[in-house]
Amino acid sequence: MELAISYSRAAIISGEVGIAKVINKSIQFSCISLLLVLGACGDQQKIETHVPSNSEIISLIDKSDPLPIEFEFVSDVFLLGSDYTDLQRSNLEKGIIGKLVQWELPIYEISPQEDGTYLIITQPNFNGKSHLTATVSTLAKSDKDRDYLTTLKTNDLISFKGVVTSINFRMAISVAPAVLVNI
Repeated sequence: MELAISYSRAAIISGEVGIAKVINKSIQFSCISLLLVLGACGDQQKIETHVPSNSEIISLIDKSDPLPIEFEFVSDVFLLGSDYTDLQRSNLEKGIIGKLVQWELPIYEISPQEDGTYLIITQPNFNGKSHLTATVSTLAKSDKDRDYLTTLKTNDLISFKGVVTSINFRMAISVAPAVLVNI
């Protein structure tokens, strides 16, 4: 490594090599070093990861029990101007992120995505009061689900079960992946 640094300084000082070429040589040296280190570790067991298919995800969501928590409660805690404290919001967020929920909410918009999912955005106001907006990335289980999604209109209720991934700026809750229930 010292050799590469010395060469780089010499090349820059003499003006023989531009800075881009020096950086490229340093990157090449770093890559070769990394390959040598990885090659030395080649005898160790390789870690394989399994990326579940959509059907595996759907099956897992379908047979799992959701967290018994109402959307209205979560919404009340996170809405701006609520009576809850930052500590209470933080505790609820820690307790709900990564957990499976099942809710029925009114639709604002549905958009098909390039990856085959459907992004459902829910109404921020219903039952006479403000709520968090939910953004729900839904996997269609079948053509029946896809057909059902095409018939829904703004303010229709949709039931889904999915994993809470984030609560954004106390205004929206993201759920992904999710599946439709009770259709």
